[in-house]
Amino acid sequence: MLAREVPQQTSVRQKTQGNRNIVPGVVQGDVNVYQGNDKPKTFSSYLCNADLPPANYVKRPGELQRVKDYLFSSAETLVITAIHGSGGIGKSVLAKVLCQQADVRGRFCDGILWVTLGAEPELLPLMNQWIKALGDTFEPLTVEAASRHLMTLLSEKRMLLVVDDAWNADHVAPFRVGGAKCRLLVTTREVYLPEAEYCELQLMTLPQSLEMLEKTARQPIDECDRPVATALVEALGFLPLGLELAAIQVKEKVANWAELLSQLQAEIVRLEEFDLSELSGMNTQASRSQNISLVASFNLSFRSLYRQNPEQLAQFLWLGITPEDAIVTGEMAATLWQLAPLRAKKLLRTFKNRSLLLEAQQPNGEIGYRLQDIVRYLTKHLLQQPSDPAEPDALPGLGLTLTAAHNHLLETYKAKTRGQWQQLADDGYIHDHLTGHLSQAGRADEIHTLLSETDGDGRNGWYGACERLGRTATFVTDLARAWTLAETMLVSKPTESMVLQWRYGVIRATLNNLAGNIPPALIARLLTSGQWQSTQALAYVQQLPEFEKRADALVAIVPSLPDSLKDEALTIATQIPSRTWKAYALCNLARHIPSLMDDALLFAKQIQAESRRASALSGLAPHLPKEQFEPALALVEQIQ
Repeated sequence: MLAREVPQQTSVRQKTQGNRNIVPGVVQGDVNVYQGNDKPKTFSSYLCNADLPPANYVKRPGELQRVKDYLFSSAETLVITAIHGSGGIGKSVLAKVLCQQADVRGRFCDGILWVTLGAEPELLPLMNQWIKALGDTFEPLTVEAASRHLMTLLSEKRMLLVVDDAWNADHVAPFRVGGAKCRLLVTTREVYLPEAEYCELQLMTLPQSLEMLEKTARQPIDECDRPVATALVEALGFLPLGLELAAIQVKEKVANWAELLSQLQAEIVRLEEFDLSELSGMNTQASRSQNISLVASFNLSFRSLYRQNPEQLAQFLWLGITPEDAIVTGEMAATLWQLAPLRAKKLLRTFKNRSLLLEAQQPNGEIGYRLQDIVRYLTKHLLQQPSDPAEPDALPGLGLTLTAAHNHLLETYKAKTRGQWQQLADDGYIHDHLTGHLSQAGRADEIHTLLSETDGDGRNGWYGACERLGRTATFVTDLARAWTLAETMLVSKPTESMVLQWRYGVIRATLNNLAGNIPPALIARLLTSGQWQSTQALAYVQQLPEFEKRADALVAIVPSLPDSLKDEALTIATQIPSRTWKAYALCNLARHIPSLMDDALLFAKQIQAESRRASALSGLAPHLPKEQFEPALALVEQIQ
């Protein structure tokens, strides 16, 4: 049975079938579609960090159709379909293929939003990427505000929202923001999402697995090699990721199918003696044999790389210090490896061709790279192993502590500044992850210094650097990290802790004031002049922290709202905590929402400020039925 989801932020929305505005964005392709009684539309896709399926993708029509059936089978406000399965089974690839299907794009003709989470995501910057993809420049300062903002922006959209690689149900909740015609698709290994329909992704069949070996190796499997290849598939547990790694060994003539099977079986036997639980991040629901086969596949790839070029293996292991799902750019790799940018980019492509890295689209549209979860954990483990291991078959590591590794990265970046982090050039990586590396390197004091430095104009230097790059959310995340660090000092350094917390409180209050300081009249003007869409104006109104401004803004924009969004305005009005400003907003909204008219005078009685009550009553007068005139006049006579 298909689950029915009640959004965390309840909202009254009319489910209309009219035309939908298409917000300019990153267009991946156009498909003319027809939705029932709707007019033909054009698909506009915002694929945030979503890549095309790999060249060696093997069609799995049965699995693909099952997911489509779940997505298309209900008209509820918000439905979550979770593709559930072990790591390396192909969940993300199937979701990417789904996004390219003409009937899926036809169903979700306003576009597709994609986000990859991982185990420890920074939610606010990711949510702000969605907001920007929708054509909005506003950057909320909290996850809750971003979620509300997205909910309003998406209220009239027909979009597919994809949350990839979710590890925690709490991380998914803020992305449950779609309107009546949106769907949320989640890929996860073992997260339980309440009130969601689960589509358990099955393992590849033997014919599909053999086809993937042939596609990746770029050569057919001879009949004489087919029994060996079949045994290899079985040893790898039919997992696409393991099959891909194995086939690359054959493609590069490192081994033939028989040699590869022999090496894999020997590595699996060796790993059977080890406790893989020390490699945090290994899937707890997958069978032990699946985990071992994946680790064995990667170990063979690492060993092959070491035999061909030991220096390249060492360079690859350095990537183990990058945060989960971080996009590694060529410029970042050049700094880390102390290479020329062109050479670093070539080396990244080499690792990608070995299936050790995944391509990932950067926010600016350029290609970057990221590590599979299991690769990141293995490289992080090897980075700390001895460079001259005692065990004969063990892979050599770098012999570093994580603290030393993070410090090395920071020092290479520090050398490119004139003493202040705010002077760092944008390489698509370091601004988003600087405070994370400082924290991992044990340099908390530098995080506090970073947030206290000023620029030549006396402004906060790090905020200015983030603002120029359109990464205000990064600054907010850094501020939260610094505040948490200050709280941990309360016992050991109480005075310093309280001073720092006070400073961060002032900075946060200043940011909130900037975010909520858009005058209601300006919001209304931006709407009536066509600079903003109705959903965008409502989203901004919802963010205004002052109850008076929020009420005034609602009153100013409601005449310009389409009927389908007036219920949304009503929801925002009812959520105003102040009784008098809620009444003022509702009284004025009654002129445009007939169902409120019977209670309009009741709202007017609750308005304490006489000038506001007079304004509300004058606006109501032309719309009041005759039987309400005398009670309205009685209210007027009470005004002093």
